[in-house]
Amino acid sequence: MASLFDLMSTYMSDILPRYSTLEKQLTATGKEDLKIMLNWVRDVFGALNIYATKAKDLEREKVALAEENSDLRNRIQRLTQEKRELEQAVELALNLEK
Repeated sequence: MASLFDLMSTYMSDILPRYSTLEKQLTATGKEDLKIMLNWVRDVFGALNIYATKAKDLEREKVALAEENSDLRNRIQRLTQEKRELEQAVELALNLEK
C-alpha cells in the first residue's frame, strides 16, 4: 500500500500540474459533475498535503527532542558522577580532620 508521502509526491508531481488542463477540458465538454469531483479530489489532496507536511514537521521535531533527551540524560549522568565525586571528597576531608 502506498504511503501518504508517496501519494502526496504523485499528487504534487503528476496530478497538480495537469489540474488546470483537466478543468478546462471538463468545462469545454460540459461535464460539470466531473469537474465538481475533480475539485473535490483537489481539495482532499490539498488537505492531505497539509497533514503530510505537518507529519514531516512532527517527525523532525520528534528526532530533535530525542537528541535533546539524549543530551540531557548524558548531562544528568555526568552531574550525578560529579556529585558522587564531591561527596567522596567531602567525606575524605571530614575523615582527615578527625
